[in-house]
Amino acid sequence: MSEATTDVDFERLERIVEADDETFKEELGAATEGLDDPAAIDELLVEHPDAYEALSVRIATVEDPEDLADEDPAALERAMAVLYGGMARLSEVSEDVREAVTDDYAVNWEVEGYDLGWHLETDAESGRIDGGPGLLDDPTLTFIGSLDVMLSMTGDPDFNGPLAFIQNEFEIVGPIQQARDLDSMMAAVRDNARDMA
Repeated sequence: MSEATTDVDFERLERIVEADDETFKEELGAATEGLDDPAAIDELLVEHPDAYEALSVRIATVEDPEDLADEDPAALERAMAVLYGGMARLSEVSEDVREAVTDDYAVNWEVEGYDLGWHLETDAESGRIDGGPGLLDDPTLTFIGSLDVMLSMTGDPDFNGPLAFIQNEFEIVGPIQQARDLDSMMAAVRDNARDMA
């Protein structure tokens, strides 16, 4: 990755991912402004990799994320664009990340009660990852649930998917075994991405 210079206030981002939940929700929009640009994602991954990882965990674990969805849905969508844009960029530059992509997936996370959702596509042959806000028209796998559960699935290190599924916290449309395989593959991708930081 080449070093980039952008107008994004990375210090503010680093500050809000460490702040209390209310501050995080109030300032996420301003702190992520312009961050979904590819040059900004490059700079985030190269110069501020801890902030990228912290953002992925904070967005997945913030209390009452419905406040954010109600007040600033664009900030929530931008955060998801950053997270998936970062994974896509890592899959371009890291052989280890590409090798962790072991199957082809077309996956939606659909949020009940909101016009919100995000998607992921992988290509095992190239090792490519792509995704972000919005839903695919013809996914092979869809997770449907409340906003807090759907966000937890994207980056909460303590989220137990099998237990949450057994407790009916979300619905799976598609093969359950594929959902298990996806979870294992994405854990490997996250581990390799952390090794790059």
